[in-house]
Formats: sequence, structure tokens, C-alpha cells
Amino acid sequence: MKSSLRLVLAFTFLLHSAALSAETLRTFTDAKGRSLRASLVSIQNNQVTLKLENGQVYTIGLSTLSQTDQQWLKTSRTGGETPSSFPGAQPLPGGMVFSPNWLPQTLTAKRELLESLEFYCKAAIGNAARGKEPVPGNIVGAIRWRMPIDEVIQTLPRGYNKLMERPMVHSCLPTDSLTLCGFQFKSFLDREQPFNQMFLLIDKERKVVSVQFVDQNGKNVRWFPVPDGIREPYYNLISLTHNGSNGKEVPYQILGGGGGVVCIKTAFRDKTMQVPNIPNLPPNMQPPGGMPGMMTGRTYENVHWYLPAPFARTILDIVDVYRKAGVIR
Repeated sequence: MKSSLRLVLAFTFLLHSAALSAETLRTFTDAKGRSLRASLVSIQNNQVTLKLENGQVYTIGLSTLSQTDQQWLKTSRTGGETPSSFPGAQPLPGGMVFSPNWLPQTLTAKRELLESLEFYCKAAIGNAARGKEPVPGNIVGAIRWRMPIDEVIQTLPRGYNKLMERPMVHSCLPTDSLTLCGFQFKSFLDREQPFNQMFLLIDKERKVVSVQFVDQNGKNVRWFPVPDGIREPYYNLISLTHNGSNGKEVPYQILGGGGGVVCIKTAFRDKTMQVPNIPNLPPNMQPPGGMPGMMTGRTYENVHWYLPAPFARTILDIVDVYRKAGVIR
């Protein structure tokens, strides 16, 4: 009885709260015929999470909604065609759906960030012409291109924790179009390396367009076989964390993911040092393979960012807006 009362009170509160902007709204109706306008955040374990304009988020039981809404939500969860809940949203390369105003209106990104993103995005697209970008089947592992987020969550290992789910605010990613979902686990494995965090970028239809793994201590970092080079200063292009020290550096490597996606591997570590050729040097002091005369110290963070070609194209379009404004050449 108390549980039912809480659901009724929650729904009543939603009814009297401010409406969201028309761009992301849908009218939901409960089993008693009461209606409200809100945006869908997620559906999990027969619980529906809705979000108000003021940022407040509420979760109610799926069964408290009308049969029409329940059917719509089930269709959304299975990845079928959803009703037009995002008026004016634009289909883009690979079927992504962004807001109409996804290109930047104000230019706040730093030149170094723009140049790094352009460098990595061009590697993801290769020689593909505009509109001919390869669309991946899978992004990484079992995560398919534009796989519904609720399906991805069902594949996660037992014991994971959800870190967050929030609108993505980033000066070089599509505006008002992406949501960042973060998860923590003792060991997400990728390319035989453990990562304690995984982040998913999802579009307006709550489908995955990019995946990132982060190892916050970096002790298990492994290169294939050595970095491609050093590219300063950003080592996490999603959270925009960067090197601000003269004693550290950001090595990178571009790993082919196949089928329209690449893995951008970056790390934050102590700066590489030249060492003289010393005979009979102890094994634990030998330079790493492939880098004679070079030694590195501690690695502090290891990042794998899976960048699909269609998503990379939209980032390049954003970079072009900055170029036309004279921010970069």
C-alpha cells in the first residue's frame, strides 16, 4: 500500500511540474487518465525514469502508465521504430539522431583540443568521402553501433555500479544531442587490459554512438607494441582531462577496430627519458622492447576511446565551424 501511495504521489508531483522544451517532450498518461509532458531518461527492470525541465528526475513503475504508453516504451526498449518524440531532430551519418541545433552556436573550444580531435577523427574516417563513411556493425565487443542503452546494460557483468547519466556538455561534441552514461566495475576487459570505468555516449534515441574505457591507475597499460608518438595535451577527449606538467607526457596509438571504427589509445605518464647504453643492466631496468635507449616512469591513466566513422564525421563538421570562424587554420 505504501509503495502504491509513493507512486501516486510521484506521478502527481510530475503533473504539476514545469514542462520540458518541446524538442524532447512526450505526453505520458497514467492508468487514471492524467497526462504530463516529460522526457524519457531510461527504462530498466520495468521502472521508467522521466526528467523535468528543472532537472529533477523521477522513477515510476511501468504498470502505472496507460497501455498506449507501455507499448511505446516497450518498442523503445527493443530498439524498434519509436514515435516522433524528438520533433525537428535530424538524422545524420549512420542513422544518428541529434537536435536541430547540434552545431556550435558559441565558440569556446581550445585550439589544441580542436587539432587533436581533427587528427583522430580523420584517422577514423580514412579516405571515405562525405556521406560514404563506413558504418560499423559492432563498436567494441558485444556493443553494436546504435545499440539501445538498455540492451547494453543487460550485457554488463554482475556487480557493476552506475556512476552517472547526464547530458553531455562538450565544446566539440554535438550540442544538446548526447547523453553520457558511466559505469564502474573492478575489471572491464578490453584488448587484454583491465579498465575500472566504461563510458557510453548515446544519441537522442538513446542509442550508443561511442564507447570509452578508462583505467584510472594505469599500471596495466600495454602498447601494441609501442606508441605511435606523443600528442599533447589531452589524454581523455571525453572528460577533457589534459597534461599540465612539464614532467609528464601524453603518448597515443591508433588501433584499427575494423569495419568503420578505430580505437584511440592514450595515456598520461611520466616523460620518456634517454638512458645511456649500460652493459649488464638489471632486467627491471632494461628499456622497453622496441625503444632502445629510452625509459618511461609511471603511467597514471590509460584510455581506450572507440571512435566510429559516422560519429567522427560530425565532430569534423564541428571543427569546420571553428575553422571558418578563424579559430584554427
